[in-house]
Amino acid sequence: MTLGIDFKSIVSLLGCMVSVVMMGCGSGSTIVKHDPVFPATGVVTLEGAPLEGATVILNSAVVDGKGWVASGVTDYQGKFEIATRFGPSQVEKGALAGDYTAVVMKSAPAATAAPVTPQQGHLAMVEKMKEAANKKNKPGPVEKADLAIPAKYTDPQKSPLRAKVGAGEPELKFSLGSK
Repeated sequence: MTLGIDFKSIVSLLGCMVSVVMMGCGSGSTIVKHDPVFPATGVVTLEGAPLEGATVILNSAVVDGKGWVASGVTDYQGKFEIATRFGPSQVEKGALAGDYTAVVMKSAPAATAAPVTPQQGHLAMVEKMKEAANKKNKPGPVEKADLAIPAKYTDPQKSPLRAKVGAGEPELKFSLGSK
């Protein structure tokens, strides 16, 4: 008994199926169209001294349910460069023009913890913000015991820090007090 399908037909059918599957197996990333970004660099000090390894996050105003978040990590001189993530694999140096509320966070070193790089500290702090946001359904400060700086600088709802990004805007400067 034969089914009336020859070997060439099966190979052709399989070839077509593989082609269709391969066309649908892209990286899944799409390019997000957005307004131009502008360089955003600055310096953070705590009690006049450069603050190393801190995460600086700029939160735009939310308009029609949309807003942007841009971030950077300070180096040993307290200097940072902001970048904006527009998609899973689309990160661009700078930020969209506009007014932002800034938060600055840095974890206090744990007594027995191994040293961490500023990038590792940044990722851990962002993760804590996500957890806090999921619990309260809005961003909030990280636990006070985990901070190396005052909590008022970590809450986007209460932070006194403001930034303006755009063409010709000066370097951002955030001078933090310990109280």
